[in-house]
Amino acid sequence: AKRNRLTLLIRDLKEQGKPTLVFSNFKAMIPLFQQAVEDLRLRFSTVTGSVPQATRQKEIKRFRDGESDVFLATLGSMNSSVDLFEAKALVLYEPWWNPQKEKQGMGRMVRRGQQDDTTVYRFVTPNSVEMQLMAIQDRKLSLVDAVFNGDMMALSHRLTEEDIAKLFV
Repeated sequence: AKRNRLTLLIRDLKEQGKPTLVFSNFKAMIPLFQQAVEDLRLRFSTVTGSVPQATRQKEIKRFRDGESDVFLATLGSMNSSVDLFEAKALVLYEPWWNPQKEKQGMGRMVRRGQQDDTTVYRFVTPNSVEMQLMAIQDRKLSLVDAVFNGDMMALSHRLTEEDIAKLFV
């Protein structure tokens, strides 16, 4: 069901003229995405951690030049030196326990200099471990906000002994 929703979303985004990034945390998902995009008869670029640097640069260039409609990548393969302002939509196919990693992925298309509206779609399966990951993300972000805002009272209400133990696991 989730892949079918992704396929429909990619189709709709293409019809709207929105080049799209699709990020997964798992390399094994990328061939499944490729098949879905091929079934739609769309062009795509692919980058995973195992793609050689020269090939990676070619794939990025193809997307930037409009030679592919969809850019498929593992979240971890997109380092901070890659900007893909050409994308107008980003799909995070599954959540990751570290919200900063997802923010880094979003940063590929949204940075200073981005002039166009962009949209992020987050796929989360109800009643699954993905919901638990989202809860962990929320707690981590609340903790970070409390620390950086110097809100010790809020921090003391949010941080339990169990939370502290989890920080070191």
